[in-house]
Amino acid sequence: MSQFLRRFLFMALLTTISGCTGGLGRWTRHDQTRATEVLSTTSGQQVERGTPRPVIDGIGWVVGIPSKIILWDRRIDNHKISSETESAITQYVSDLDLQDTKVRLNQYAPIDEWRRLYANRTVGWGWRYTLGVLAWADEAIFPGRIFGGDHYNAYTNTISIFSDAPAIAVKEGSRARDVRSRSLPGTYAAVNSLPLISMWHETVATGYAMEYLQDDLPKSEREGYYLLYPSYGAHLGSNLASFTAVPNTIGAAIFAIPGHVVGRYEGSRVSESQSLRAQGPSPTKDQSVNQED
Repeated sequence: MSQFLRRFLFMALLTTISGCTGGLGRWTRHDQTRATEVLSTTSGQQVERGTPRPVIDGIGWVVGIPSKIILWDRRIDNHKISSETESAITQYVSDLDLQDTKVRLNQYAPIDEWRRLYANRTVGWGWRYTLGVLAWADEAIFPGRIFGGDHYNAYTNTISIFSDAPAIAVKEGSRARDVRSRSLPGTYAAVNSLPLISMWHETVATGYAMEYLQDDLPKSEREGYYLLYPSYGAHLGSNLASFTAVPNTIGAAIFAIPGHVVGRYEGSRVSESQSLRAQGPSPTKDQSVNQED
């Protein structure tokens, strides 16, 4: 914990004394638009799938067993993304106008991610070449293709999905929505990488995701309660465990339990209305009479 704080404070100091006013300061609307256009054309297709690799993906499935147990869903880190999950995240980034956000479905692409790190001018270079490089290196050395962990990288503006659950995909999209709405996305992402402080970003992203599921993906609303509530508890438990000798996984597992309880309760309350909304509007009385005729 103390080592992480020292590294973070050192990088913040390095960024400040380097005089990178543009790196940590605000940018104009013109600069933001230009940067967005550059980033949008860096990686070509917005949503990409990794090439199926049975052996590697099989190893990833096994490595992801703890996450499957914590969230009690075998689709977590299963490295086999269905068209339903792909459709959900594609719809989300389109509806929220996140046109420069890259979506990788079970894909390992460190070279392309480095290009995006360089091109993402909406985040100051002070953050990109310190914490951004560390995040890139972590993904390059410990690829999500094996180690899992759905996440959003603010420094490359990339969503990485390894779980076949629309609700999880939407939540990662909501992380992008939250960060991209900030006037200082790099600083916001850096500050929210700190233990406990990160709960602010987690709270906003979960709220955005549940709101979207309720209004735009009612078929996945119940899934949202079943997965996002325990996920929120697990995130809190992992944060608290970082201040103790308790392993983060144990802390996540313990705090996920109340999330499961509340999530199952809330999910059971909306299941009936969710099914009706997912089927579309009910016929009017006149329509019913006409159908009977």
